[in-house]
Amino acid sequence: MMRVALLIGDDLHAQHLTDQVLRQTRSANVAVSVFTVSRPRTTRPAPAIDRWHTIETRLFPALVAALDRDDDPMPHGLDRVHRHFRSLGAATATSLTDVNAPEALAQIHVERPDIVVSVRCYQKFTPDTIRAFTTPNGRPRLLNLHPGRLPAYRGVLTYLHQLANADLLGPHSLHIVAPDWADGPILGVSNGALRPLRSLAAVYFHAAAGGAAFLHDAIGDAAAMGLDAYLASATPQSDAPACYYSTSAAIEALDRGTIRTFDLDDFCIAVQHHHGTPCATALRAILSTQTDFTA
Repeated sequence: MMRVALLIGDDLHAQHLTDQVLRQTRSANVAVSVFTVSRPRTTRPAPAIDRWHTIETRLFPALVAALDRDDDPMPHGLDRVHRHFRSLGAATATSLTDVNAPEALAQIHVERPDIVVSVRCYQKFTPDTIRAFTTPNGRPRLLNLHPGRLPAYRGVLTYLHQLANADLLGPHSLHIVAPDWADGPILGVSNGALRPLRSLAAVYFHAAAGGAAFLHDAIGDAAAMGLDAYLASATPQSDAPACYYSTSAAIEALDRGTIRTFDLDDFCIAVQHHHGTPCATALRAILSTQTDFTA
């Protein structure tokens, strides 16, 4: 059995991708543990980013309420999300405050993961944490599933920039985590393409299913090849085509209105595509009562 630990953010893309990974690995010989890592908040972000963070952290709990036909009109909180993940077969689903803390590493090690994968984890890994996850042969087995084609789209909210550049290919990259975060050797880039939908929330939601399938295939490759051989197949990134998109660049793009942050109709159509009409109808009823999603 292949054991995988997912270190995920508390956002729509990471949570929906995790939902899809759990659904796809149900019948496979894979055990998945889920650890949600808190987003560090030292200062209040710019209004455009603050609105995006509010939307992306509240959408998946609302979706779970719609999936579960839960009548709670204010479906917030990670408890609901973690309960949902456990219902899909997660070996564990819990939160970590500091992913680099010794007690957090001990929690992860209890699950004996063969591979640890970050999915929009908001805390940068220290060198000690990277070293804590190596194979007996010394190969790093801490990976990052990056939403964006590396090395061309490093940084923050890269889908914004792929859409702005009409460069839709390769919505996910899987790479070995290095101290400089997004420049580690690449294990693969997904073959799919982003769908240019009307809102950023719908784009991230829709892309998650493809990212889950891409990660599922990578787990299968690691099991078939042997973990050390799979990790050895990673290729170094070239800095020549690399571009890093900062938070300020994301703010500028959001302020320009390159793409809407959220559109209720657009998002419910995307949900209908993945989860059916009853779920989309229930979700619309939930979100229509909340000003963050109707403004």
